Amino acid sequence: MKFIHRIVRLSVVYLFVAVSGCATNVDPPQTGERRYVSADEFKRLVGPEEYARLLREASDRADEVAFELSRAGAVLHFRGPINEKAAIAFEEELGRGATQELRITSDGGSVDAGLRIGRLVRIHGLHVVVEGTCVSSCANYVFTAGRTRTITTGAVVVWHGNTAQKDGREMDQCGAKKSSFDDLPNLPEDFELRRANADEMTRRREAELAFFASVGVDDYIARVGQEPKFYGNFTMSVDAMAMFGLRGVKAPADYGSRRFCQRINRARPEGQLHCIAVTDHMLAYERARRALGEVCQPDGTLRVRTSLD
Repeated sequence: MKFIHRIVRLSVVYLFVAVSGCATNVDPPQTGERRYVSADEFKRLVGPEEYARLLREASDRADEVAFELSRAGAVLHFRGPINEKAAIAFEEELGRGATQELRITSDGGSVDAGLRIGRLVRIHGLHVVVEGTCVSSCANYVFTAGRTRTITTGAVVVWHGNTAQKDGREMDQCGAKKSSFDDLPNLPEDFELRRANADEMTRRREAELAFFASVGVDDYIARVGQEPKFYGNFTMSVDAMAMFGLRGVKAPADYGSRRFCQRINRARPEGQLHCIAVTDHMLAYERARRALGEVCQPDGTLRVRTSLD
């Protein structure tokens, strides 16, 4: 499974997902001007099924996108998608000389490659410095694995799910016909793919949980902005990160505040970031979910069991 960083842009209209793009058959604006549209607007333009297909196709093509890896003394610089080729190159580069720090900008990529890079970061005790965006697999596995973690001015760490995210559980357990996150249809080929790869998905989930245990971070950090309420792309304050075991993060004083997100969203109008406040209600929800389990509802969504079930 690959987590999708959804960036929607209208020019001649393209959909960019995980930094790769797919052309659509939508007519361009007559003015010739470039403007940004929201994901909801793009979905209305192409229709929900075509939108879902484009997301899936672009995610499948993520491995084709080039990455950049360079060294300056004991510092590695990484920019681009996290995929198998990037993980191999990263491991090879670590073998070429002493390395102390990883400076990274990435919109994420595959779970397996992210886990591989994250393990290497932990084994080599690298200090992780986010210079631009660190999204999805970068946030889940690379940022969390750092010996120290620093978010530079103007940079942002973005979570939006992991292998246990709720919309996937609803497909597997309830046969949900659409995502409870964004109302996109779950296509027949998606169900087929999940069934065909059920053993691999279980292995990946177990590997992810083992990884989070090894770095001392609760994996709910990647889902707290999805359930019980869905926010989409989200980040949080340094104090909130510490609630999940991600301690000692260095970041600008207002990182994760409402003002911070307003500033980021003005600078990057193609995607909306939510700075969430982690509440006791959220934490209680996840404790109850783990302790009691879940039940399917008639509409295909999941809810936490109660003593009455």
